[in-house]
Amino acid sequence: MQRIEFLSKTLMFSGLSDSQLELLAGLIREREYEEGQFIVRDNDIVDSLCLLNNGSVKLTKYSPNGKEQIVHIYSPGEMMGLCTLFTNNLFPANAIALEDSRVYLISKKKLEKIAYKEQSLLLNLVFALSARLAESMGMVEALSLQKVPQRLASFLIYSLTMTDDTQTIRLPFNHLELSRMLGTTPETLSRAFTRLKKEGTIKIEGSNIIIVDLESLKEMIVEL
Repeated sequence: MQRIEFLSKTLMFSGLSDSQLELLAGLIREREYEEGQFIVRDNDIVDSLCLLNNGSVKLTKYSPNGKEQIVHIYSPGEMMGLCTLFTNNLFPANAIALEDSRVYLISKKKLEKIAYKEQSLLLNLVFALSARLAESMGMVEALSLQKVPQRLASFLIYSLTMTDDTQTIRLPFNHLELSRMLGTTPETLSRAFTRLKKEGTIKIEGSNIIIVDLESLKEMIVEL
């Protein structure tokens, strides 16, 4: 029952009938990962999609000289490996647990078989892929055109949309991880945080960031 309820609240499986959700829940294989453990490695052959049930996971690439670029941070309810669905594509990056995490594994072949029969699931897959494409394009724009404070503001606004809270964001990772995601250094990121705090835009309490002035964050994104 818990699995069915969880599936019904995800972008991928929302709007499906109870019988469809029950069928999907029966396909799930559950796996636990400790902080720092690889869930999937770059160029792995994968036969299952990974739906994050609990915790957080980073999607990351490494340059030949070992420099890390974090591509995405997965939150509960997000699916990993969508770009390998309906294809023989290898997994495009490393998926690493940022904290102890639980993942639901769903067979690609079985999911594809259901999707061919169920139009609502197929549409959900299209929506999910479209959302990931739009997010990737936004990241390219941010890294190439925005200054670090703007990148941070964009990240905070996006993170807020991924929670049920209207003000508070819990960061499951440290400033080093976030700086790698935003394509900067921890020192530069720290200065950006300091600016936002001094301006009264955010408050920081432990690992929580409280958005005090959302409109100011939005205005910062369009600054030249």
